[in-house]
Amino acid sequence: MGFAFVWEATFVKEVTSPVQLYSQREDLHENGRFAMAKKSEKQASAAASVTAEMVEALRPVGEITSKSMFGGFGIFESGTMFALVNAKAQLHFRADATMRTRYENAGSTQHKPMPYFEVPADVLDDDSLLVEWAEEATRVAHAAKKKK
Repeated sequence: MGFAFVWEATFVKEVTSPVQLYSQREDLHENGRFAMAKKSEKQASAAASVTAEMVEALRPVGEITSKSMFGGFGIFESGTMFALVNAKAQLHFRADATMRTRYENAGSTQHKPMPYFEVPADVLDDDSLLVEWAEEATRVAHAAKKKK
């Protein structure tokens, strides 16, 4: 049988059965230490929802897939990551030096230290503009992959 770990304050407990895991989860909830996990579950759900929506909206760009990564999701075109949805469910596109100014002028913030910038709200609200910006991001991502 596999095992799981339950994080508590400053230490980790080994849990060897599903019943024990459920029991530990209830203990954490009753002691008020489970609130952070509930918040992260909601954020993960929101990030997953935004990712699914974006995968569908960006189908005109090419072969779009997604993968869970680091509390958020990576969005790929033909196997190359060109976008990410962070844990706060914010969509970011890959940008190079020439596109960076465009994002900064639109008030976007960088997902540091990565070369991804938050997609502006007006772009998210316009399907054709969203696809246009996504196509630029895929070109940048594919070009960066070729350089490696």
